[in-house]
Amino acid sequence: QPPETIELTVDGPASRPLRIAPRGAEHTEERLGERIIHHVRLRQETPKLRQMDGGRFDDARRFEVSTFADYAAFAAMLNDRNAPMAMPDEGLRKLSTEIVGDAGNNRLKVERIHNWVARNIRYVGIGFEDGGWTSQPAAAVLASRYGDCKAHATILKALLAAQRIESN
Repeated sequence: QPPETIELTVDGPASRPLRIAPRGAEHTEERLGERIIHHVRLRQETPKLRQMDGGRFDDARRFEVSTFADYAAFAAMLNDRNAPMAMPDEGLRKLSTEIVGDAGNNRLKVERIHNWVARNIRYVGIGFEDGGWTSQPAAAVLASRYGDCKAHATILKALLAAQRIESN
């Protein structure tokens, strides 16, 4: 990657402050009336080899911005939206019973249900409406046999719930 400097300005209302987490980035902020303006600069002084390794994200230079207090608050919002989508109906209960078969313990039940979802629900990621934060209902995922990461988690959670196995 060639040497470069990326500059970013984020402007938001003081009534809804942004949580900022600069990682290897310069960050300053100023208040102008009822606005808070964040200035960010990411510098790369020397050329580097382009890296495609996804594991490098943890130490990559970046700038994270959110109105959520922390990741736990974000996870709680996602859970509130998606928990109702994982309620098993009669069809999901019947399927869950078929999948676990004669499994005698929860570990084996979880393994069988996970493997069934991995083999039978294709991954397709399409997000509309709310920006892709809310899953389809588990019954709809089963009917279509595809879904994004939230849909996979939702049908897995519903099938486990049908076995009285709590998951999140």
